[in-house]
Amino acid sequence: MFGENFALKHEISGVWSNVPMINSVSSVILIGYQLPPLSHREKSINWEDWHGHLKHGKYRMEIQVTSNNDSDIEYFIIADFEISE
Repeated sequence: MFGENFALKHEISGVWSNVPMINSVSSVILIGYQLPPLSHREKSINWEDWHGHLKHGKYRMEIQVTSNNDSDIEYFIIADFEISE
């Protein structure tokens, strides 16, 4: 299971730092998407709504995934990307 929340990080001098949110209200959206074993799901995320326009550089998006049967089992899906223009 995974939700709407994600972490966005920026690599500066080899260190990943959280990209600050542009609005002062931090919200948690409590939606849990089911993902059966050996399946996939495509999800679009507009980070500009939360973090604004991103500068050039290397970024990482992290989404937490948990087990339906045991919430203590946690994994993170990580997608690295680069903005060059």
